[in-house]
Amino acid sequence: MDLQKNKFNDNIVVMISRELVEQVKTELVWYPIVSLTGPRQSGKSTLLRTFFSEFDYVTLEDVDALREVTDDPRGFLNRRKTPLIIDEAQKAPELFSYIQTKTDNDNTVGEYILSGSQNFLMMKRITQSLAGRVGILRLMPLSYRELSMTTDEIIDLNITMLRGGYPRLYDRNINPEVFFHDYLETYVERDVRDLSNVHDLNKFRSFIQLCALRNGQLINYASLASDVGVSEMTIRGWLSLLETSYIIRVLPPYYRQLSRRLIKSPKFYFIDTGFLCYLLDIKTVDELKSSKYYGSIFEAFVISEIVKNSYNQGKSIRNICFYRDSESKEIDLVIENRPDDLELYEIKASETRKSDFADAVNSIGELLSVSENQRNIIYQGEDGVRVSGVNFINWRKVVK
Repeated sequence: MDLQKNKFNDNIVVMISRELVEQVKTELVWYPIVSLTGPRQSGKSTLLRTFFSEFDYVTLEDVDALREVTDDPRGFLNRRKTPLIIDEAQKAPELFSYIQTKTDNDNTVGEYILSGSQNFLMMKRITQSLAGRVGILRLMPLSYRELSMTTDEIIDLNITMLRGGYPRLYDRNINPEVFFHDYLETYVERDVRDLSNVHDLNKFRSFIQLCALRNGQLINYASLASDVGVSEMTIRGWLSLLETSYIIRVLPPYYRQLSRRLIKSPKFYFIDTGFLCYLLDIKTVDELKSSKYYGSIFEAFVISEIVKNSYNQGKSIRNICFYRDSESKEIDLVIENRPDDLELYEIKASETRKSDFADAVNSIGELLSVSENQRNIIYQGEDGVRVSGVNFINWRKVVK
């Protein structure tokens, strides 16, 4: 495990383990190259430099190193001993084809770890040059399970949602408002400029804040375009940018026909609830608990934790959807294990069990032929209770 010293408050110093370390080690035995992407500031460089210290390390954020690669990529690889970590590898696209040739000639595993914060560019380079030779992993901000490994005490849900999971908030004890202000500025000034032809960065900032207000809602491209003052095509491109840089997770609607999922309006959720709270100007736990957005923030937290835990185990999570029909019956989460094996989850921020919570789950469960033991309510109350043929599950059981 990757151990990072962290401070939850002024008095308690803890160590945080990153689950993905074991999966990186496993895939280094399978592939000559492992790719590690994820949002900016999720802890990729710290994980690699701390736990894979036997690897040589170079970051292409270093101007001299980038110039060396650009001027002579083959010579760069020949001069560097392996195993080698190349951080921010997407900055040198010409390097990837040379890595392909070298690994093919060497015919060994575990030679390179390529890391980067710009997932779109990384994946573009990988699919062009390294397909079939690379294990692809993603490091998200800290999960609740990872935070829980640091202490025997129960970590408060609302504090966790308010603060989010970016490691620097814990290892440096930074004020979240300061951190997320700087994070937004860095994201807009670096990633947005590099990845998209955005002429008006102020409009893009407004777009992100308007997205926060719509967290957990069906995407209305026309409404967003009108509010921001850009075209619908621009909104589609910007949403894709938020998704590829791990700011949001887009959920398609569930249909048995894959083609229909692709053309119907999706939903999105912010991956980090701390960033979401910052964009919503929620600064304290009291403000969070009284916010009209509390329910949607809790939904985002649960869905994000499911995504993080799947990524940490190196699993694919393509088959998570939501359900909504023409009569506005809706289920927050449909997990498709196989075409005829579905799990239904309705997410409620309530601590109280209410039998009417089960109505939509049962109705849609009957329609989709989902067995009763796979119809679930995730909420903040007592775990392991069954009401009206539906399982009431405490959120901790799901995220841990």
